[in-house]
Amino acid sequence: METHGEGLNRACALQQYTTPTASVRVCGVIAYNTRLQCLGALDVGYGSNTSCIGVSDIEFEKNRIVCATHKTIKVYEVKEDSCGIHPPKFTLSLSYGDVEALTVCENILLSSCQDMSIQKWDLDRRSIEYNVNQAHNDVVSSLNVLPDRNTFITGCKSGYLKLWTLDRCNCYEEIKAHNSSVNSISYNSNFIFTASSDNTIGVWTMRSGRTWT
Repeated sequence: METHGEGLNRACALQQYTTPTASVRVCGVIAYNTRLQCLGALDVGYGSNTSCIGVSDIEFEKNRIVCATHKTIKVYEVKEDSCGIHPPKFTLSLSYGDVEALTVCENILLSSCQDMSIQKWDLDRRSIEYNVNQAHNDVVSSLNVLPDRNTFITGCKSGYLKLWTLDRCNCYEEIKAHNSSVNSISYNSNFIFTASSDNTIGVWTMRSGRTWT
């Protein structure tokens, strides 16, 4: 694939099923569809350094891309056949710490801040439903919604994982998974994968939907 523009690629987000890839550059975000055709760039603001991104579908061939810069989260809607510069649909502001990680699932956005808090957003209402202070004893460095859509998982810089109910953000399980920061959480139909700064990848399954193996 030929890259577009200049700058180091820092991160990439891919929608779980059919939507575009969003590639984070040092000072910008480039969107691609699943055929690796460039859909243009997101207008994140001059000189803004995007720290994390998430991608979800809205409807057929229309996708939501969410980007965070410091205490600001910008939400974009990008069609598969579009091109050019895409302005944000709307912007969300935080009064906590800088955004550390985020993930988006349909109309729900989950974010974490450097003050160790996590937030659950309703993107239709453009507001926070729940804010959990001291979600971990360290900065929450990664999170993801699990396939059942009833549970989400967080990982922190101290190597712990927690399971939460998606509806009310109640924590019900915690384990020491790694010896260093949990940088990424992903999954397929059978396993949950965690990647850590301790140079290991954890492979996990859920037993009875509530505990780890």
